[in-house]
Amino acid sequence: MTNLERSCGAVVFTRRNGTLLFAIVQEMAGIYSFPKGHMEEGETEMETARREIFEETGLRPVFLDGFRREDEYELAEKPGTRKRVTYFLAEFGEEPLIPRQGEISRIRLLPCEEAMACFSHSGRRQVLAEAYDFLTRQAPAENAGGYMVLGYATGKGLDGITQADAQRLTHVNVAFGVIENGLLSMRCLPDLRKQLERVRGLNPRLKIVLSVGGWTAGGFSLMSRTRAGRDAFAVSVRQVLDDYGLDGVDIDWEYPCSDQAGIDCDPSDRENFTFLMEAMRQAAGPDRIVSIAAGGGDYFIRDTEMDKVARICDYVQIMTYDLNCSSHTTRHHTSLYALAGSYPRGNADYCARIFEAGGVPREKMVLGAAFYSRKWTGVRNACHGLLQEAESIGGYGPSYGELAENYIGKNGFVRYWDDTAKAPYLFDGSTFITYEDARSIAEKCAYIRNQGLRGLMYWEHSCDPSGYLLAAIADNLKTGRKAT
Repeated sequence: MTNLERSCGAVVFTRRNGTLLFAIVQEMAGIYSFPKGHMEEGETEMETARREIFEETGLRPVFLDGFRREDEYELAEKPGTRKRVTYFLAEFGEEPLIPRQGEISRIRLLPCEEAMACFSHSGRRQVLAEAYDFLTRQAPAENAGGYMVLGYATGKGLDGITQADAQRLTHVNVAFGVIENGLLSMRCLPDLRKQLERVRGLNPRLKIVLSVGGWTAGGFSLMSRTRAGRDAFAVSVRQVLDDYGLDGVDIDWEYPCSDQAGIDCDPSDRENFTFLMEAMRQAAGPDRIVSIAAGGGDYFIRDTEMDKVARICDYVQIMTYDLNCSSHTTRHHTSLYALAGSYPRGNADYCARIFEAGGVPREKMVLGAAFYSRKWTGVRNACHGLLQEAESIGGYGPSYGELAENYIGKNGFVRYWDDTAKAPYLFDGSTFITYEDARSIAEKCAYIRNQGLRGLMYWEHSCDPSGYLLAAIADNLKTGRKAT
């Protein structure tokens, strides 16, 4: 009888850094008796087994300490019980790491017979296939150096996702499901089934999440005031996730404790928002994504319990756009930093700092980019239009696609770069346009890498049919090249 036959086996999965760990957990240290395959010259039995695992699955082996790494962990299923773990690693990310205690995503304990079957010719393929499925269902695609590249897409945006787009994205947030009579309604997305089938065919690893809410979308406050209301809504969410095969739910409540969008609100929204997110986690379960879209300002920290909400969510998307637009003074609406002499709070850096102070870990923060512009008209013709009084406030302007076709360097509009705020803008002598371009995106990506944030998201996919800005996000997060 081998040590393996006497031991309790397990398969260990981890999502950390996109690294798969294929392991056997044994109750005692020892040498396994592996079935002999076709041994290459100079190989040991264990080396042969490892090589065949990767040959059968097509995964790329990572060599650490030769070919394996052993450590001891305390199994959650048996507190106080120490197990010896031998790891076989297959790399999906760029820097495979052995997880520290507590960072293992899942341990599946196996009877001895199943543990031995893992090393049979067919068993290895089955276990690795299950592990691969576990990673691809729950981990972001690694096509951006491990960072999230998330795009919000309406029905029109979904139709515009190309093969190249799908490979650059790690996540798509479908906009929007809405609340009707306290339950989730999909009436705004009549063609979603057909659209999902097409997009998933472009990239099966893409995470597709349903975003619920949006500007002027009410129903959150009233629904969340009672446990019965939250539970009923959660049931409807679970039904939709299952029915459409979606990877999670994103709550876009704009905003708790506020009626500025003409929606219902109540002072109790602050606590009820947390209760709602708990219900969303219950509905989604541990294997699906739960996230929020958070307003980019102090008001959102004040009117929510972000420390509690962040613990529930997989990540928090901060809408670092539509900033500084309610004034008659021209400013940037989606800059990385504040402009000297301007409002110091309306920028991505400030938002990241206040959300961290509010209890959101950096590694859960996703900053926002705008694929559209804001514009002021009747602007005083001085200082290229920046920080000047205007007749209008900052209303919605052209999409990036429209800017590229008709505005940037065209029809009297001159592009300027604010190196303090790291943001571009256009001015023609009377109209001021603030927007995002490849250079400002590169600066945000550098900030995300340097500050250890989760990634970058954008609104909205159909605003740039060329895919130019998405390519800038994916390229800069993956390569880490210097912004130009």
